[in-house]
Amino acid sequence: MADVFVTQQPTDLGGGKPLAPIDVTADGKVYTNARVWMGGSDRTVAGTATCGDWTGGATTASGLVGDSQTSTAPDWFDLVSIPCDNTAARLYCVGP
Repeated sequence: MADVFVTQQPTDLGGGKPLAPIDVTADGKVYTNARVWMGGSDRTVAGTATCGDWTGGATTASGLVGDSQTSTAPDWFDLVSIPCDNTAARLYCVGP
């Protein structure tokens, strides 16, 4: 599988204009209309709405998700808050 670049530079992540949707998993599977756990609404700092650092599954807690099918800000990063027990949302690690 070929790499898909989401930004040119890591600092571009904060600009809200990714080059491609965040819709491919490590094994190359494309998810359509999937929610992706992001954890925060500010793309320049680590989020705090992370369901206990992605370890919690409580129905009383919530975390922020983005829309994997768009590369339009802000929906790709901060679309909606959903309960932490939502197993349909995907978790992506973003790095340089």
